[in-house]
Amino acid sequence: MRLRPLVLVAVTLLTAVAVAVALMGRTSPTPPTGGSPPTTPATIVTPTTSATVTTSPSPTPTGTATSTATSTATSTATSTARPTATTTPSATALPQLRAFIAAAARMDDRLHAAARAINAAGPPWKAVSPALARTVNAADIEEIDRALPAGLPDELRLATLIVHSDLSSRRAAMESFTYVRTEAEYDPSYGHTGPEQLLAELGNGAAAARRFDADLAHLEAVARSTHAFARPSASSRAAGERLLLIDLVHKANWGCDARGGGVVTDLPHIRWTSATTGELRMPKWDSTIPFTAVRDGGGRYVSAELTVC
Repeated sequence: MRLRPLVLVAVTLLTAVAVAVALMGRTSPTPPTGGSPPTTPATIVTPTTSATVTTSPSPTPTGTATSTATSTATSTATSTARPTATTTPSATALPQLRAFIAAAARMDDRLHAAARAINAAGPPWKAVSPALARTVNAADIEEIDRALPAGLPDELRLATLIVHSDLSSRRAAMESFTYVRTEAEYDPSYGHTGPEQLLAELGNGAAAARRFDADLAHLEAVARSTHAFARPSASSRAAGERLLLIDLVHKANWGCDARGGGVVTDLPHIRWTSATTGELRMPKWDSTIPFTAVRDGGGRYVSAELTVC
């Protein structure tokens, strides 16, 4: 069973530069420290219609993305404004989230660099050089996974989940550029190599890039207004659920050979049936997905996985 369909976004070769720059997200390397709260759809957002990208008619130097590019995409989800957190407890969760926020900002910078490298190399991308592959692989989502704490209160857990899936969507959209490929191996009719296929994949990360600044600023605001939380032990179910949410985000963006587009904007319902099994359901889904978890000899959770590609 697929977690989500891989939807191809139809864009032309003429729009490639704008699609690549859309993946960059924020335009300044300085992490946001506040700002207006983002809007949130009601479920996992996946591209469902063609992306429309417009560029300035003025000439653009070779390998340089035009700064006037704009990108729009639509989805079936309804957006509603999230209220801004206003209270500030004496001991807040912000210090406990500093590592995750810093890792998210670093990941965003690396995605900027990867988008510029992709932009400079094509289209068409008849080869993926070792340097290009290294640049994209440097945006390592596992750094975000490791920085995600367990035991978060629900509002804070949702805010981190959204930022995590924003970054995962953008990085997964670039997955086809992580493998070195020579020009002799280029086959435009083969999946993940043809220019239209690659452009469609890059477009899958555009919505997450557009919302990232607001989502990261909202996470920091929520952390600042939330009381410090107790860190659970590695043998607690909270630790297992942290691993399960990481797998949910990965499956939404890489599952079944997908290439991004899965921004998770609702907390799932998690029901444990034993210490190592259970089921997960998103609020808008009619069905549930079983999961399994693994513990080491000391009872500590070391992995959790949804039983779906």
